[in-house]
Amino acid sequence: MTDVPEGYDSMYELPRRTVIGLLGGGITTALGSGLAAARHVPELPRITFNKQTNRVQENKPTTVVVPRADLPEGGWIVIHEGRHEDHMHSEGDHQMMNIIGHSEYLEPGHYGGLKIAVSPSETGTQALTAVLHKDDGDEEFDHPGSDPHYTTSDGSEPVRDVAEVRFKT
Repeated sequence: MTDVPEGYDSMYELPRRTVIGLLGGGITTALGSGLAAARHVPELPRITFNKQTNRVQENKPTTVVVPRADLPEGGWIVIHEGRHEDHMHSEGDHQMMNIIGHSEYLEPGHYGGLKIAVSPSETGTQALTAVLHKDDGDEEFDHPGSDPHYTTSDGSEPVRDVAEVRFKT
């Protein structure tokens, strides 16, 4: 991780040709190294996951793109197969959804255009769910285990978004 410039709260990598502007009320500045620094840590967790088509190639990682994620306390973006609603029991509990990938540890802040390596079980179009998880303090992904998901403001649901993703060869 690169040192955070004075006066900034966090640092994260951006693609080389990223347009920098206002994100959630914080001003973001481009640095020559291809990194951006955020002055504002979000108050609420949020994730956006959009419909996309990705190529599956031998000897190359398959990735999905998460256009936006806000993590107030840092943590992980976890990609699950299926829709959360499809894994609910009648008691309101949910079954464990198959995890096909997760981000590296993310410091608190706003993120955009994150590529996350995944291992889809099949090609074709499928519903995937991106879920935000908090870190338990060790910066190691522990799930199922001690890295709980972020919840909505009323505490009733995981912070998540669903996208139809097409994997083609």
